[in-house]
Amino acid sequence: MTNYNYHYPEYILKVLRRREDMEDDDKSRDEEFQTLAPEYVFAECLEWEGLIHFETKIHSLIEGVYGIALRPDDLAYNEQTREDFVRGLGNLFRAFPHHESCGVKTMEMDENELVTVTFKGGGTKTANVAMDSRKAIISDIINQAL
Repeated sequence: MTNYNYHYPEYILKVLRRREDMEDDDKSRDEEFQTLAPEYVFAECLEWEGLIHFETKIHSLIEGVYGIALRPDDLAYNEQTREDFVRGLGNLFRAFPHHESCGVKTMEMDENELVTVTFKGGGTKTANVAMDSRKAIISDIINQAL
């Protein structure tokens, strides 16, 4: 079994500790917590906030509003168009602080599979993502347009 480390921030670790009736500063299980699947951690954090069984609805809202599919095994992700994936990637970049996002305002892919990145200052750059996988789309946009 692969053991992943998701690098959850301290405030998420505090929620996980509290869910296990641990003190906020008890880091004895942090290494274990860092290996928990994001879906599980998300559900635990929502339950801690009193939002029991809302993770599916919230995931759907994020996907619908921002175009970012957080659950890659879901049918919705598998049906997500490349255009929606690019638009969601633009929303993700826009959420970063300006100095880390390069000032991205939008990303749109046209019928020729050219992605136009529009920046907050009004400028644009393009990236050719023809026949790319999603991983390659991300790489090409970063290398060609950011």
